[in-house]
Amino acid sequence: MSRSVGIDIGTFSIKVAVVNQRNKQYWFDDFHEIPLDSSPTADNQIAIIDGLRKIGEKYDDGKTQFILGLPQKFVSSRICSFPFKERHKILKSVAFELEDDVPFTSEDAIFDAKINRYFKSISEVLAYAAPKEAIANYIQIAKDSRLPLSLLSVEGLAFANLFASWQDAPIDDKENFNPYEEIDNDDAEASSNKEPEQSLPRSDAHIVLHIGHSQTIVLFLQGKRLIDTRSLDWGGKQLCKALAGKYKIQASEANKELITKSFILLSNEDADKEQTVYSNTLKKSIDELHHQLQLIIIATESKFHVNLKEVLIVGGVSRIKNIGPYLTQKLERPVNRLKEFSMSPYVELEAGSKYGVNGGPAIGLAMEAFKKPVNPACNLLKEEFAQQSERWQKFWGTWATTIKYASAIFVIIFIYGMVREQMTSDMLSASKKALRKQAKVIARLSGSKANARNVKKFIKNQKGEIKAIEMAGKVKNIGSSLDLLKKLSNQMPSKKNVKLDVKVYSVVNGYMDIQGEVASRSELKKVEASLKSFASDGKVKSKSVTFKKTPGRIPFSYRLSVNIEGGA
Repeated sequence: MSRSVGIDIGTFSIKVAVVNQRNKQYWFDDFHEIPLDSSPTADNQIAIIDGLRKIGEKYDDGKTQFILGLPQKFVSSRICSFPFKERHKILKSVAFELEDDVPFTSEDAIFDAKINRYFKSISEVLAYAAPKEAIANYIQIAKDSRLPLSLLSVEGLAFANLFASWQDAPIDDKENFNPYEEIDNDDAEASSNKEPEQSLPRSDAHIVLHIGHSQTIVLFLQGKRLIDTRSLDWGGKQLCKALAGKYKIQASEANKELITKSFILLSNEDADKEQTVYSNTLKKSIDELHHQLQLIIIATESKFHVNLKEVLIVGGVSRIKNIGPYLTQKLERPVNRLKEFSMSPYVELEAGSKYGVNGGPAIGLAMEAFKKPVNPACNLLKEEFAQQSERWQKFWGTWATTIKYASAIFVIIFIYGMVREQMTSDMLSASKKALRKQAKVIARLSGSKANARNVKKFIKNQKGEIKAIEMAGKVKNIGSSLDLLKKLSNQMPSKKNVKLDVKVYSVVNGYMDIQGEVASRSELKKVEASLKSFASDGKVKSKSVTFKKTPGRIPFSYRLSVNIEGGA
């Protein structure tokens, strides 16, 4: 299961919607509304940061995505067309296409686009631009509140997720009228002689208004497809201003008055003077909204060739009593308050009736996280604002200095290794050259005989001579058997102590065999001890006697290793 948290920072409160997803099922899980100071002079920056920090601490488990919405009033959008369908080509061309229509340049704004539909090889695109300064401010708010921001979307486009088929790819209107198709002169002349209804078929569409305190978001929808979006500089603040001016009260008091008991009279017949004055004050301000709506309705119906038959209103101002019927009279179209998001095709909004529809943009922002590549989410975190891994930033902040020093040391070692290798190679070449020269001198070679073969032959001969000298030295130092016998006689006990008769004596391959007879066991022990001290390894080995024994005498036969080198 994955989770997304959409955050809509309003004038008087922060709306937070939590949407969960498992497989292809999405459901509205939770909703929070964090109040802010309603005073016009209040600075809510600290309260916003504190509120977002609490939301982050509650839901940040490493898997949750947090999406902020940039208010629609900061975004400038236009409908335009491109003669190709590839999204990467469209994104490259958006800034150039909008440069004459929006008050931004590619240096001070981020450009993006949402593909609405296709007409054969033509793409109808809702292109938009947002100033980098506003984007940077919202990113800074997220950083200050330690909120791991996943997306920064556009408020109006995110709000449309509650009504549009956002999981589907843009449709290809092959059978419908193509407003971007060029018409030749004959066709144009024939077309001009026909009635408008006969020449161009119109389809039905509707409007959704989210009327907030500082702005009104306008969505134009054709069935389940968003065709355009606008932002009107009108909201509850105009009504508060009108009440404050009429009754000479503070704006905060006017706002409380508007929230608690605002109403509009559809008829003044049964109303008293005070009610009539109050209603007319609100009507005068609402007429400004009507005027702006009427202009964009006419332009939209003409541009998209649709009939805007119904208007749905949501937001805090939509709670004013009779505002829907009054706008119905003015616009000559049914205007109804939307109480639940029953139009949403993918999300189960069980809590819609409980929380009302003020959190619509927040829910739409949360749904941005689940969009697919066929209809990608709007994300203003591009170019210099492109996302970087939070873990990588923390790691780099901790180990940046160490990594820099380690990199410098590595470079130094690498350069030293290269220089050392080159120096070694040069020294090896020089030593080989010197050795060749010296070998020629020692071997007394000159002319054509001074080659490697003759030098090797000379070295081989010298090695043979050295080996022969060493062998001669060893032979010179080898003692005879008589020498060893003389040494052994000196080692043995005297004749007074031991009556010894040696019968057999031989020295072969470093081993001495000695056999004889003694008068007693004690004398045998003395003989054995003398032989052990004479042996090179201090050991003697008993063997069988091979001579004829003498009665009354004790025979012996020993073998011991002896050192035959050293001379007499």
